Amino acid sequence: MALENRRKAQAALEYMITVSIALLILTPFLLRGYDAMTGLGQNSNILLAKNSLDKVSEAAKIVYSQGPPAKMTVKAQFPHNLLASNVSQKELSLSVRKFSSSTDIVAFLDFNVTGSLPYDSGGMHTIVVEALQDGTVNVTCRTC
Repeated sequence: MALENRRKAQAALEYMITVSIALLILTPFLLRGYDAMTGLGQNSNILLAKNSLDKVSEAAKIVYSQGPPAKMTVKAQFPHNLLASNVSQKELSLSVRKFSSSTDIVAFLDFNVTGSLPYDSGGMHTIVVEALQDGTVNVTCRTC
């Protein structure tokens, strides 16, 4: 009986050692996969911000070319890791958090723009783009 218990204990110990070695071998691969998935999520947020800014800048170009009283409403999905936004002079910009730093996405225009974009809340937003009498284009977030 004692010999049989000893054999079971030895088999359990060998199994535990085998599983531990397998986990040690797999750990670097699991960590690399986790890092890759995190990076993919961050890159998709940057692409989402770029696509949103492209929609708004295209609407601004159309409204500007039509002149006053042209007005367009654009629905755009903004990322949740948005740090800041800026609408001034001839550019639209968004600042997006990427890991411990930030990335700026900028759209340059040939005319002056004023107004505001979402700056701290992600999700779907309604943006109103309107040509003004003084030749500028006003960009306003209706759902911010």
